Amino acid sequence: MFICYHGLGGKFKYVQDFFQTREISSMDFLTKTFNRKGLEEHLKAVQKSRPDFGLAMLDIDFFKKVNDTYGHAVGDAVLVRVAEVARMMIRKDDVLARFGGEEFLILFASDNIYQLVKSCERIRMAIEKTPFSSTDGTSFNITVSLGVTRYQKGKSLQDNIIVADKALYQSKENGRNKTTSI
Repeated sequence: MFICYHGLGGKFKYVQDFFQTREISSMDFLTKTFNRKGLEEHLKAVQKSRPDFGLAMLDIDFFKKVNDTYGHAVGDAVLVRVAEVARMMIRKDDVLARFGGEEFLILFASDNIYQLVKSCERIRMAIEKTPFSSTDGTSFNITVSLGVTRYQKGKSLQDNIIVADKALYQSKENGRNKTTSI
């Protein structure tokens, strides 16, 4: 809710509240990454100046087992840590977004498929090596699967996501803990 105050200070507060609310609606509260809406807004803003992109879907392997074994609080901590590790492994021009559940979408500022696969593999290996722990101190590791593709101009974000998701599905079908490109 916005409250408009009288005077200069009130106007500043109104503008500040507006931008804070806009930012909150574009971000995933838990992982502090863009959500789907934020990703779409970002893509619209940069598409004109940077027409070539890569797109990857990242899915945490057997995430349901993490929640069932260690509880949802640990599952949430895993989501946060996966986002942190992925964010550390991407370039500043790349964008990470939580797409839903245990899926993340990465928008790369390059469409060189060799570089895209290489970047995804760095992320995958970094997450695989990251130790996690339960509330009772039990240590465990997780793996992720990725599907990557070039962003096809003239197609919608949703259509491009479908292609990346097909590549992700191939990674899952071929044993998980892999990166597949289409």
